[in-house]
Amino acid sequence: MEIDAKKMKLINEFISLSQGRNADEILPLLLAISKKSKQMGLTFTKEETLTLVNQLKNNLPENEKARVDMLINMMF
Repeated sequence: MEIDAKKMKLINEFISLSQGRNADEILPLLLAISKKSKQMGLTFTKEETLTLVNQLKNNLPENEKARVDMLINMMF
């Protein structure tokens, strides 16, 4: 999937900020990045968001992955 360079910059910022954090700490970061993207006039598709979340889940323990899935299901 080809992602706009501005979106990639936000994604990389989010990934950097979320390293080593648990699901409870990641959700506020996701909301902050979402707000910042709207201020920049960018929108992420559901597919782009899910791709990003799935990449982040790779580094989480199984119980945290389940919590992230639950939170994402509530968002969509």
